[in-house]
Amino acid sequence: MLEQILTLASWPIAVVVVCFLGMIIFRQPITRLIDRTRRVTKTGLEADAPPQDGKSDFKPSAPEELQRLFDHSLLVPQETEIRAELERLALREQPKRETFLIQILAVASIILQFERTYFSIWGSQLAILQFLNPLGEIGATVESLKPYYDLAKGQAPELYENYSFEQWLTFMENHRLVGRKESKVAITLVGREFLKYLVNQGFSLYKAG
Repeated sequence: MLEQILTLASWPIAVVVVCFLGMIIFRQPITRLIDRTRRVTKTGLEADAPPQDGKSDFKPSAPEELQRLFDHSLLVPQETEIRAELERLALREQPKRETFLIQILAVASIILQFERTYFSIWGSQLAILQFLNPLGEIGATVESLKPYYDLAKGQAPELYENYSFEQWLTFMENHRLVGRKESKVAITLVGREFLKYLVNQGFSLYKAG
């Protein structure tokens, strides 16, 4: 499914990723907007009025808050291109459009997650994922992963001076790349898709650390 969506919507995804990054940067105003939103209509969002706090007599509407994320002259051409692309794909009916756009946003969210993970993950942790990948749900013992940590620590002691094996393994758990059950560790669906994404994008599986 992920590959199909990426192939079908490669151009719109680039636009949505930028918008998604904007949502992260402007998390507070977007969160306030979502909290107030009652429903989505064909003409846009319907939101409750924001609470009065005495700080300002003017509060922007839901569409105005979205428009404030970027300059109007930047937003309008992108909106026009997205509408044109939806027409080209014959997605004129509202339910189909909504489903398609939600899929694109879901893919953009996954891409953002994978990009951020790749930026912070170390080479020894990537090596663990590659080791665990063919083992599937069977996984491997926690002890069998320790040599990967010890080797990396020996090669870059300054990086690992205050970074324990437990912290090293917990990083991968927190990013949902691996799952731990008692004394066994196995790669997750997220971990497998993460490796697939790196290969498809031509990212190196060998990094420092």
